[in-house]
Amino acid sequence: MRLNYNQQLQQTMRLSPRMLQSINLIAMPIEDLREHIYEEAEKNPAIEILQDSVRSPSADSSSPHIGSSADSDAWQAFLENTPAATESLQEHLLAQLSLLHLTEDQQRIGERIIQNLNARGYHNAPPESLLTVDDPLSLLNEMLHIVRCLEPQGTACTDLRESLFVQAELKIDAEKQNSAFLSEQERKERQLALLILKSHFDILSKKRNTLMCKALNERDVPCSQEEFDGALAFIRTLDPFPARRFSEAGTSIQFAVPEIAVRRANERESGGTKSVFIIEFIRRGLPEIVISPVYKELTEQDTDTRSRQFAHNAVREAQSFIENIRLRSQALYAAVKAIVRYQYDFFDKGPGNLRPLRMKDIAEEIGVHETTVSRIANGKYLQCEWGVFEIKHFFTTALEKQETPDTETSTENDALPQTETKHSKTEKTSDSSRVSQEAVKYRLRELIEQNKKEGGKKLSDSKLAELLAKEGITIARRTVAKYRSELNIESSFDRL
Repeated sequence: MRLNYNQQLQQTMRLSPRMLQSINLIAMPIEDLREHIYEEAEKNPAIEILQDSVRSPSADSSSPHIGSSADSDAWQAFLENTPAATESLQEHLLAQLSLLHLTEDQQRIGERIIQNLNARGYHNAPPESLLTVDDPLSLLNEMLHIVRCLEPQGTACTDLRESLFVQAELKIDAEKQNSAFLSEQERKERQLALLILKSHFDILSKKRNTLMCKALNERDVPCSQEEFDGALAFIRTLDPFPARRFSEAGTSIQFAVPEIAVRRANERESGGTKSVFIIEFIRRGLPEIVISPVYKELTEQDTDTRSRQFAHNAVREAQSFIENIRLRSQALYAAVKAIVRYQYDFFDKGPGNLRPLRMKDIAEEIGVHETTVSRIANGKYLQCEWGVFEIKHFFTTALEKQETPDTETSTENDALPQTETKHSKTEKTSDSSRVSQEAVKYRLRELIEQNKKEGGKKLSDSKLAELLAKEGITIARRTVAKYRSELNIESSFDRL
């Protein structure tokens, strides 16, 4: 056996811990960043949280009985705006199950069934897998019926069809027990509804009553149009998502929290006739953090070398963390400033005026890599007078536009410097022939809504493509159908 030694020269790039931390902070949405700041404050004693407008209403008072009347008002406002604790579906069902007189085995199987439900109230795993070797199948069926009868009714089912069928059966049984007077026609309609939910559920996807009734008759289920309409009306009284008002176990509803705001300046701030937009951070989003003065003093003392070294390391890490948060804010501000410059028409005139914009354009504008812009855009929200939008909403691909009138290019004013961007010259020559996908979708919605208000004949995808072509936007019929589907607008055949 011989040993050979080879010498090889290669270039490698390794990210320092500080650079990794900076990259992670840029990618974090504001809610994740908030939690991360508290985690860092727990790990590093040199990080001190001065105040947090979300978790504490006042830095000087902890109850309405201490401090000024302003502190008391702030505390009251804090309590009124604190969201109530949400109850999960499992908690709600288990509380009802505990009130029933059940045996130990019934209670055990019932709890397993409830814990096996997902956010929609359906089974995660097959219910048969919840039984042990000694448990009879009859016990499972008994407890499934009991859980399904709990409020909300229709949970502990396999899918939507079974949930609606169970709800229909329970509702009909309740009407019988309450001696509700039903005509012969209504009884027929309810039996027809049960039959549809049990054996012919697929016909409900046809959406038009006449087609569904025709399909039933073709399947040897004789019924009149009136009987079918009554059965369908009964089905519509059922809840397709009985667990919708409950949160998932261990989770709560997450809201879009804007981190930065773009507002139109008033006349005094603008000093001119053209609209000026001011970019501001929403400071209530993050806690204010500083380096602990106690640890600063420890780094300057000449006492114990070990404690001084510990304090020195803690302060250095704290400074690095605070600096990375500052760099994150700078990058976010620079990106939004460039977006406002590019998308001036949107902020000035509203939705439907988005220009084609690539992340690469913003990256070159602010001098960062395109992946950095992607990290900035995802999961972070911007608030303006037109609503709250995710930053990535302002990046949209371009479609060619054949004929559009020449328009003057909007420029920024004092709030955003009137400097020509690197790409402004090429944009001036190409803007007249390009339109964003979002603008086309907005125009598509406008055409459909305008036609609906005027009460005209419903516009087909082909007709919509023709109307857009007259405005210089040439797209295929299948592209119109794709955009219409993304806007959750039904076809002209199914549109009301």
